[in-house]
Amino acid sequence: MYLFSKMKEKLRTILVDDEPNNNKVLRYELNRYCPEVEVIEVCSSAKSGIKAIVQQKPDLVFLDINMPYISGLEMLEMFQDPDFDVIFVTAYQDYAVQAFKTCAIDYLLKPVNKDELKEAIKAVLKNKNKENELRYKFLKDQVEAFKQKTVEKVMVPTNKGFSFVYIQEVIYCESNDTYSFIHLADGEKLLVMKPLKFLDEMLREFDFERVHRSYLINFKRIKTFVKGDSGGLVMENDQQIPISKSKRNEFMKRLNNSKF
Repeated sequence: MYLFSKMKEKLRTILVDDEPNNNKVLRYELNRYCPEVEVIEVCSSAKSGIKAIVQQKPDLVFLDINMPYISGLEMLEMFQDPDFDVIFVTAYQDYAVQAFKTCAIDYLLKPVNKDELKEAIKAVLKNKNKENELRYKFLKDQVEAFKQKTVEKVMVPTNKGFSFVYIQEVIYCESNDTYSFIHLADGEKLLVMKPLKFLDEMLREFDFERVHRSYLINFKRIKTFVKGDSGGLVMENDQQIPISKSKRNEFMKRLNNSKF
């Protein structure tokens, strides 16, 4: 097994955040915990970040979302088909975070956790892709959609690339070891290159329920609830879904409070 340094050069990285202390802390943590990364420039505004990216041509940019004058998302719009990866760093705790989850895009919450930082770097090294512009544009649309409460679809990484999925067309999701399947109303089955936990976090705000370690269901797509300890659910496509004992009480409370 070869060390990373023998396989390729380090990820040439730029930090963009209008708060100097945030840049200082992030740079320290990258130097300490992420030997795969080389910070080549630190910027305190979107304007200086744009200049640095054009001049330095980095592999990776850590980008704050909420900056004065030009936001992180507006800054990205100025790059056509960006050939660098981005990890967003944000203090948002509400709709923006949910928007990130629906786009399969890496993000970190402030203050940055070192373990999450290391995982984000691993994801960049593993999942280099050529669809950044599409994903970042979708993220901007999703942020606005969450503000207006008009979210209709999500983006998921499949074995064929990134696919847009209408949320209410999903009947249920099924675990497949380290990957997952999404079962749609038209009978299509998508192989998602992420574990079920990823889909759970993405869809839980849209009336989805994790009823079993292997199943995540769309509550609005339940056809029949079968009572009894050995009972379960029948979904609209007639697929039978078990409810685990550990989830049964929680599910029953939700069922009793619903219009189902």
